[in-house]
Amino acid sequence: MATAAEVQVRDKIFIGGEWVDSTGAERLDVVNSTTEETMGTIPAGTAEDAGRAVLAARGAFDAWSQTPREERAGYLSAISAGLGERSDEIAATIARMRDDFGGFEHASLQVNFNLMPFDAALASMRLFAREVMPRFA
Repeated sequence: MATAAEVQVRDKIFIGGEWVDSTGAERLDVVNSTTEETMGTIPAGTAEDAGRAVLAARGAFDAWSQTPREERAGYLSAISAGLGERSDEIAATIARMRDDFGGFEHASLQVNFNLMPFDAALASMRLFAREVMPRFA
């Protein structure tokens, strides 16, 4: 079993652009699939939490669907940069979860590989910046 110093505790869920408390008190263990040790705990979330998230997403959709492509590209770029800045932290967590499969180096490659879709989306947005894309609602 992991020691208290090794266990990461997350106590909020992300809804509507903010980290908020869950409406429930139940928690879930995040378990290392190799060692079966608890690596962390997270809020379990409730049906009410899911409903709040759906309402927040629906409320944001109309404004987001009208956001200019260049501004969307800026958000994707910021997300990619933020994930890139945290890539060592993310890779270390993945390596800890899968310490029987390639260690930190493999996890680091996996993190960087997963950033590629952001870069591809940005390239596509810039390539087709002058084309009118149909709106899907």
